[in-house]
Amino acid sequence: MAIFRPQAASSGGFLGYQNAGIASFDSKVDQFDWADVYLVVNLKLENSQYEQPMNIAGSFDREPDNTIKDCTLLRRLYYLFDAIGFDGGVTKEGNFEDAAGNEIEDIVSYLEENYAPSFPAEPSIDYCVYLYKEWNEKERKAYTRVVPKLVRNTESEKKDFQGYINFCKGKGVIKEYDDSNSLKDSASSNSGNNTSSQTQF
Repeated sequence: MAIFRPQAASSGGFLGYQNAGIASFDSKVDQFDWADVYLVVNLKLENSQYEQPMNIAGSFDREPDNTIKDCTLLRRLYYLFDAIGFDGGVTKEGNFEDAAGNEIEDIVSYLEENYAPSFPAEPSIDYCVYLYKEWNEKERKAYTRVVPKLVRNTESEKKDFQGYINFCKGKGVIKEYDDSNSLKDSASSNSGNNTSSQTQF
């Protein structure tokens, strides 16, 4: 099967931008009947002894013939694949293949075997991620979340990543909660953002 990629868009603590490495990969897809994918990327933050999960979860949007189409889940998977250097991807049927066209039955085991450090090696701090506090109204408390995108720890990629984060804040996709028990006004705090309105999540 041919690899299918999303279309390119046209024209204080351990929060905010953090350097990180990939410690391991897990899956929670069996716990959620709505999820085609529920991939957990366990991150080791620089200068922290704790790991922080980054969740890539959701279901594929599909055409009437049941083939997948460009959607948030597909883009988030490729953000990860591109960052770690995985040249395989997702087929139109929603399956995973390596670059040679071989089917990958268990993508989490494949990523763990090829892109996570083997014990006792420590994760290489090769990436940049963004952490923020998100308010859970039902539980009346805030949780630390990782935006489901990581980039290589280079100046050019971090600059593009900052534009992406600013755009997500401006659109209300990222709603940050601070210690004053209020949501930050993301839109007003990002005036002057030059990110294209065509930026995709």
